Amino acid sequence: SLIVSALYIHVGAVKDQWIPAIIGFVEIDSVSENFSNMLALLFLLLSALSLYILNEKVMTIGSKGAVLPMMYLVFTLISPQAVYFSGASVAAFLIIWSVYYSIHSKNGEKEFFLAGFFIASAAIFEPVVSLMIPFVILFSFSGRSFTLRGLVTIIISVLIPFFFLLSLRYIFFQDALDFAEIFVDDIVKIESISLIQKKIADYAVLSVIVLLALLSFFSVLRYVNRYKIIKSMALNRFFAILISGSVILLLYPSIRDYFAPVIAVPVSVIITDALCEQDKNTGKRVIFLIMIIFILISRVAEFI
Repeated sequence: SLIVSALYIHVGAVKDQWIPAIIGFVEIDSVSENFSNMLALLFLLLSALSLYILNEKVMTIGSKGAVLPMMYLVFTLISPQAVYFSGASVAAFLIIWSVYYSIHSKNGEKEFFLAGFFIASAAIFEPVVSLMIPFVILFSFSGRSFTLRGLVTIIISVLIPFFFLLSLRYIFFQDALDFAEIFVDDIVKIESISLIQKKIADYAVLSVIVLLALLSFFSVLRYVNRYKIIKSMALNRFFAILISGSVILLLYPSIRDYFAPVIAVPVSVIITDALCEQDKNTGKRVIFLIMIIFILISRVAEFI
């Protein structure tokens, strides 16, 4: 129902959106709305499936099953903009696999390499994700000894997507240096913090989500050391993604609507764990129910 209502609200895709990985090859503004919806929903489902796989293999939140991916879809589709293709649509999928391989980085060089490669690949679709790269590098070293070879490997894995993209820019458009400058400017040009004009129901939904996320964050933080080591490792990484993602939303207010697929990843993991895994969580479940009610009110208000 969230997908259907988001499509009917018809907010439209973000105009003048800059997706470094495809700009020049495909102009996102020229893509038809239906195709944009199809691409967005495809990557949304891929991200949900990836969370399902990660949960089955690592975290087992909610005694496995589809609880976590369903929660991810709910938190993503709160924003109607999520049904339109954006760089964040692809970045969310790549971030999940970066986290997965960073958890298993001690198993071998392949996992260590892929952790850096996937987060850098996410950054060339959504530049502000570059701020998450240091966290992935740091966590990839946890559980294994720090070596010069390891440092070189992770640096190379991060640089390869950027070098590949710049090589394509040089071959096809001869603008690699200018392109790199624009990319960096897009990250360092911090916007002034501002409130986006929304309906009262939207602010109510946002307030309840923030409250639920904060309660869940501190609740899971108290329990995290009691879990199995691999699950604790996964949750610590999602804590870092949540914190860095929240900082990104504060520094770049203009991306708030279409950044939902990315920020919904850690939010869904932490809230689902708090609701499913811990005792005495009646209060959080009540807040979650209130959030669902506010979401429904917000969606109904869009048609009035």
